[in-house]
Amino acid sequence: MENHAGVLCEVWNKVTQAGHKKNTYCLWVARPEGNGSPATPHRFEMKGFNTLL
Repeated sequence: MENHAGVLCEVWNKVTQAGHKKNTYCLWVARPEGNGSPATPHRFEMKGFNTLL
């Protein structure tokens, strides 16, 4: 859990590697009404090579 822009957020990470290329994706999500509520995205960050195109 991290605080982002005054909101307590979960941080979801995904790391992929293809050969020598490493990509790291981070998504900050908040659940305003507790764990049973849907996750609301607050920030997305990608580091590495753009393989989404």
